Amino acid sequence: MRMSVAEFAQCLRLDRHQALKATRKRSLYSLIAADELAPSLVAARQLLEGRAKCWDPTLLNQFKEPWAAALRKLYATPVAYPASLPPSQGLQLRNLVLDRNVRSCVEIGCFIGVSSLWIGSAIRENGDGYLRSVDLFEPKAPNRFHFSFLDDPYEAAAKAVRDAGLHGIIEFVRSESTTYAAQLDAAEPLDMVFIDGDHTFLGIARDFLAYFPLLRKGGVAVLHDIHPAYCGWTGPRKFLDRYLSACPNVRVTEIETQPNFGIAVVEKTGDELLPLSWPRLLCLQAEVAAAALARRATDSAPARMLRSNVVLPLKAFLRRSHK
Repeated sequence: MRMSVAEFAQCLRLDRHQALKATRKRSLYSLIAADELAPSLVAARQLLEGRAKCWDPTLLNQFKEPWAAALRKLYATPVAYPASLPPSQGLQLRNLVLDRNVRSCVEIGCFIGVSSLWIGSAIRENGDGYLRSVDLFEPKAPNRFHFSFLDDPYEAAAKAVRDAGLHGIIEFVRSESTTYAAQLDAAEPLDMVFIDGDHTFLGIARDFLAYFPLLRKGGVAVLHDIHPAYCGWTGPRKFLDRYLSACPNVRVTEIETQPNFGIAVVEKTGDELLPLSWPRLLCLQAEVAAAALARRATDSAPARMLRSNVVLPLKAFLRRSHK
């Protein structure tokens, strides 16, 4: 008996990185021999046990408010894992909002509203305030971040907010994040922006450039998924290391999480709209423009033809060669 790493991952509901780590293979197309299956299952069990601790909804038992009950319902839905914020990280995010007394916040990427409820509950506790959660709310199909179908994420998120009693705090905005940023009034600065939408370098850079100028002095931009080895995304880490880590006009604090997807808190310490020098800003804008051109080229008809006639047949060949 032999099975591919992809089949192994699907059977156990592991994401790509967990499956490769458990099987010690380099590719999802690699085959697992019969004598390798038992140790792979043991390794997978250890990973799943660690995941269970991070996804333990009993963390919510300390809260008796309606928002906690609404969160428990969301975590119980099949579509919540693994795309939503784990309970352990939600609690960290909530404490961050409480500690910084956040009253005005924009969240980029909210899916079914799990992170929105964590943030919104803390804003209510801080007093009068609001959270605007921006997302395209597109239908979801199974992939490495979603294990089931969801036709209408907006309705799922809206119902959760109604159940939580936070409809006076949380407002959902169906829009591109940068389009919505252009509609905001700079005269009403934000306390916080939570960037958890497009995790590519292009997406992170665009959101940071659009929203950081809207923060008050002392406000924070919070980046999620900053450790590629755990989350699989390279964009946030690349942006932090290349443009923010050595920047004198911001204070960057990295917070470990379980699992260690990581959170970076970027505090605005000066009065400048953007913390970058003009040469650095021009470099960033040039890199963003190049990434945007590359993305458009990837979406073009010739690129799709290349994928159909070359890339996919090559993948099929590699899959057969591993048998």
